[in-house]
Amino acid sequence: MGGLGGEVFEELRGRLRLLAELRRNIASSGDPLGLPDDFYRLEISGGGGEYLLFTGREYVIAAVMAEVVSYLLRGGGVLARIGVAMQRLGLDVVRLVAGRSKLFERMKRIPAMLAEVLRAAGLDVCYAPEADVYPGSILWEMGLSDDFRRLASSVAGRLRPYEGKTIVATSPHSAEVLSQVYPGVTGLRLRVVHYAKLLAEKDFRPAKRLRGRFAYHDPCRLARDLGLVEEPRVLLQAAVEELVDHPCSGRMTTCCGAPAEAILPRLAREAARYRLEELKSLGVDAVVVACPFCLASLSSASSKGDPRVVDLVEVLWEAAGGDM
Repeated sequence: MGGLGGEVFEELRGRLRLLAELRRNIASSGDPLGLPDDFYRLEISGGGGEYLLFTGREYVIAAVMAEVVSYLLRGGGVLARIGVAMQRLGLDVVRLVAGRSKLFERMKRIPAMLAEVLRAAGLDVCYAPEADVYPGSILWEMGLSDDFRRLASSVAGRLRPYEGKTIVATSPHSAEVLSQVYPGVTGLRLRVVHYAKLLAEKDFRPAKRLRGRFAYHDPCRLARDLGLVEEPRVLLQAAVEELVDHPCSGRMTTCCGAPAEAILPRLAREAARYRLEELKSLGVDAVVVACPFCLASLSSASSKGDPRVVDLVEVLWEAAGGDM
């Protein structure tokens, strides 16, 4: 099949191959990328505190996916090749792409920064690597209900020993699926809170305010599904000198393009560029996000002359005395 119709067919086939590979990886290992547990090892001390930090591995997954897609975009013929490339990725290729990535190394440190911030707020935080696994958000969001139920049952078994603790989610996607979907699907009832809500409730006040003009980008899941709009802003108002908002904010936030980046990379990048231009028009020094997929998407789409894209955790950590 040639011409435009052939290109569309190849694009569709590439997307379906990617979805099939994600499903296979999750079915075989519980991980979308099919990577072993040691790839996700974080430098966070354990402990037996009341609050259990849960990353859902999503900071690492978002960083790796963003870097792999950037790599493929540079190679051309992306939409037709992504499915094939994902099938053939193998651990060596993923490690090569991620291992050379500053974004990957940076995003892998953010959960450890959050643990420090939570402890600075007086919270007794613990971390259990064996329970910090991917909860299957993408399966639920794409309507793959049977696949999701199978994975959720396995993840629930790992989390059941921690039912008495408060699960502190680093990602809006994990927070949503654990709090709103898992109870009905697995019977597991956890106390789940996104870290921004918890820190706002604790009236966390960092030691200093960071200089500059900042804009906050509302992640879709955090603002629309979890209703957390004011809490991140309360934290930022205590952590930065100046905070401004774009009219398309809160529940009317503009999409960052993720996590569709791997399936529709060009469209996702266009959406990310559009959002960056909106926020750049405010004359800000930095754009703050509170979602690993927003961070990866906007960071990957940024170029020279754009505001810095930073995570809310990074801002709070630096304002609390960390050194970025």
